Amino acid sequence: MSYADLHRSAPRANFFRLWGVSMYLSLAQAKVAARNYKLGDRYAELDPARDARIAFALTNPRTGHIDVWADADTLLACILRYHDNEGRTYS
Repeated sequence: MSYADLHRSAPRANFFRLWGVSMYLSLAQAKVAARNYKLGDRYAELDPARDARIAFALTNPRTGHIDVWADADTLLACILRYHDNEGRTYS
């Protein structure tokens, strides 16, 4: 959930870092986060290196969490496939 959803303001020092989209380096790491934070059971696999306009930073090496900054259309164009918790993969 976002800070706005939680009715909290973001700490000023972290404002730009928190403005990004949260992603994970691997499907397994995304599944752990989804289970821990009740985020859902479907995942989009992206290749952010496909577009130089996408900026990303590893923000938690232990969990594989990255913050990604790009507009929605750019991110959508970088989707490789979708996965679900049942082990199905969709193109």
